[in-house]
Amino acid sequence: MTSVLAGSVFGELTVVSVFTGTRSSGKAKWMASCKCSCGAMIDVEKHNLKTGNTTRCRACANAVRGLTRKSHGHSGNAVRSSPIEKKCYYTWQAMKRRCYSQLDKRFADYGGRGISVCDQWRDSYEAFFSDMGLPPSMGHQIDREDNDGNYSPENCRWITRKGNSRNKRNSRNISAFGRVATIAEWAEETGLLPDTISMRIARGWDGEKAVSKRLAKPGGEKPVSCPSGDFQSVAECARFAGMSHSGILGRISSPNYPDWRYK
Repeated sequence: MTSVLAGSVFGELTVVSVFTGTRSSGKAKWMASCKCSCGAMIDVEKHNLKTGNTTRCRACANAVRGLTRKSHGHSGNAVRSSPIEKKCYYTWQAMKRRCYSQLDKRFADYGGRGISVCDQWRDSYEAFFSDMGLPPSMGHQIDREDNDGNYSPENCRWITRKGNSRNKRNSRNISAFGRVATIAEWAEETGLLPDTISMRIARGWDGEKAVSKRLAKPGGEKPVSCPSGDFQSVAECARFAGMSHSGILGRISSPNYPDWRYK
């Protein structure tokens, strides 16, 4: 990747000097002081120069797009803005709050770990709207394809809530019954709540047991009979036999183990 040094050219910007800045989280960030072809001076994160997120000053960027500030009419105060237009505007605002406001409850997962908004989007809703367009529906959210990457045109898309949940940084893969799937996918397949599966995993349950159908309530367990004897529940049988819960259920349901059955 091209180095950012004094004299380097990125689009309409020429690097004059480089320096160390500070993120809102207190962490250091590499910056470059640049001169635009129009003569304006701006400070840009070196990362945004390398990735092409920023190639000119804000005024030139707006001129290229033919944009005029406050021309969108999508804000909540705009009388004629539709719900989908308001959603797009609020998405832009929320995106910036997550990255730059330490008062936002989600700051730690975004700005707190170095996620930022590219310069053209941070400074201009019109630029954001020009690149992203309106959400396809009220059920769509903005999503970063690379969860460790910034908010920028090449890394963002509109996606449904379910699709977004499967792309989150904390989506966990669960291995069970010979395949691997996310908690969201297992929940959709089994009818269990994602939180239920997560709680089972946190308690140390193996994957197959965690994604099995709802367990019987206390007092409703079925007695089990196996070669080792009779037991009051599958759990009791599993503890005695040193097997997993799902292993016992598998034998009970298999025709290859006729001695394993519910009483």
